[in-house]
Amino acid sequence: MGVYTPMGKSAGKTPQQCLQGAQSDVLPAKIEAKDLRGTLPVGALLCTVTTDKRLAMLEVTDITTSHGNLPDYATRLTLWQKR
Repeated sequence: MGVYTPMGKSAGKTPQQCLQGAQSDVLPAKIEAKDLRGTLPVGALLCTVTTDKRLAMLEVTDITTSHGNLPDYATRLTLWQKR
């Protein structure tokens, strides 16, 4: 079982903004299905520090309706290299 690292909302796409969001605007541990689209809309930038200490940003690029009660999300992942 891996180590859980929280995800936070970033105000922008730079590594500095991403790290700040990961550390300060952390998402709740649980989000109700009815609140997903409002909490994670298209354009949302979600950031975390991975277990190997790399910064990762997940951008919500599209949301479609699924057959169940959960929406389907299309995303783009950015993973910054260590220097």
